[in-house]
Amino acid sequence: SFGTIVSLIVSGHPGPLGAILYLQTFGYIILTIISITFGLMLIGIFASSLGENVMNCMQPVGFAAAETLSYVSYLVMSAFAGLLAIGVFLAVYLPLLPFIYFTFGVLSWLVAVFETMIAAPIVALGIIHPEGHDFWGKAEPAVMLTVNVFLRPSLMLFGLIAAILVGYVFVDIVTVGFGQAILNMQDKGASLSNPIEAICMMGLYTFLIIVGYSQCFKLITETGNRVLSWLGFQGQLGMQTDEA
Repeated sequence: SFGTIVSLIVSGHPGPLGAILYLQTFGYIILTIISITFGLMLIGIFASSLGENVMNCMQPVGFAAAETLSYVSYLVMSAFAGLLAIGVFLAVYLPLLPFIYFTFGVLSWLVAVFETMIAAPIVALGIIHPEGHDFWGKAEPAVMLTVNVFLRPSLMLFGLIAAILVGYVFVDIVTVGFGQAILNMQDKGASLSNPIEAICMMGLYTFLIIVGYSQCFKLITETGNRVLSWLGFQGQLGMQTDEA
């Protein structure tokens, strides 16, 4: 259950990637339950529809049963849609976040390499005038950009390691705080046995985890852009990875 997963993350000390594995397993469980329940629901709808058609020939109870079943089906399908979104985000999207950000970070670096190759002749002309030129400008920004291109691959690896460690701390903070909030809500009368409340809580927790992990794994691309800012360099190379 959702409370069990929260308890495992809080008390299990799963390690930097263990929290993602717990959440991924929970997403797989949700998708499996939805698949089985949906199949059983289709069988039940077929059997009930067959019975309704038989009853429609004899009494109005069949029409009433058909209307009731349609309203119940809408409610169940709405719950399935929410659970499906939660399961897909936890089981598929969350584990792929490091791959997505790292891949687009590599693509950004490749674009930066091509930019550097095209700008190299102009940079060489600028280096001829170290003190600056009215037309060619100063060579110092170009040197900083070149240093950024050479350092970006290693900085991306450091950013990946930092993102995993920061994500581990983030999941602990969110899960502990969220678990305490659930306990306080249960003291006020809320209950995870209520399916609507449980789905809403799972949706909110999933939203917080996805947004937080997205911010953490931005370190993969942002580390290369921010390190040189400590040396006074302002600017970026390559495509806008966050927009991608």
